[in-house]
This record gives sequence, C-alpha cells and structure tokens, in this order.
Amino acid sequence: MLFIWYTNSRVILWITDFLDKRLFRVTVDGKYSLWHEVVSGIPQGSILGPLLFILYITDLPSFCSDTHTKLYIYADDTKLYRHIFKSEDLYKLQDDIHKLNDWTDQWLLKLNVDKCCGMTYTANTSNLCNTKY
Repeated sequence: MLFIWYTNSRVILWITDFLDKRLFRVTVDGKYSLWHEVVSGIPQGSILGPLLFILYITDLPSFCSDTHTKLYIYADDTKLYRHIFKSEDLYKLQDDIHKLNDWTDQWLLKLNVDKCCGMTYTANTSNLCNTKY
C-alpha cells in the first residue's frame, strides 16, 4: 500500500511540476520582453497536455442525464445532438445545454460563445425548431 501512495504522490508532483511556475517572454526583432508567469493552459505540442485534458473532462458525459441527448467530444470541441420529434425534446435539449454550461462554470472553463450555434436538419415545414426558450 505504501508503494501505491508513493507512486501516486510522485505522479501528482510530476504533473504539478509540468504545470506550475512556468514563465514566458516575447521576442520581436531580436528584442525580448520581461519574463511573465503563465497563469493557465498547458505547453502546446506536449504529450501530457491532451492526456490531462481527457482526465479533466472525463465526467462531462455524466452531466447530460437524458439518454436521448448525445454528446460528441473531439479534443476541445463538444457537440450536443438530439432528434427533435416534439416540443418536449426541445426543452430536454435546452436543459442539457444548461447542464453543460453549469459544468463549464464548475470547472472554470469558458465556452467560446462566438463558436456556439444551433443547427437544424428537417424536411418538415413545422415551426417546432423555431421555438424560443
């Protein structure tokens, strides 16, 4: 049991060292800025970064409680999808959107609202999907 604790604590220290106390500076025409602390994010191009992100978002699918709402996650892009047959389906989808937003608030992530959109595919001419929430 001591070995497992030791191993786990070493992994946590390793990840902490990877993310903590990082500095950056900018160079323009051979002139360097002062060093500044990196307050968020992970080094681009790292192997550990995507793994940490996957661990970070592992509970996201459990936030969409309705089994008919599908959640597609690819890297840092997430989509909610649901077949809409009646008004109730619209409200359930909207509820899952609110839950997704609650999850991002809880984990201190920001949604890029400019990239968020709704998309409707239908052969039906009803106004069901034009309902305001």
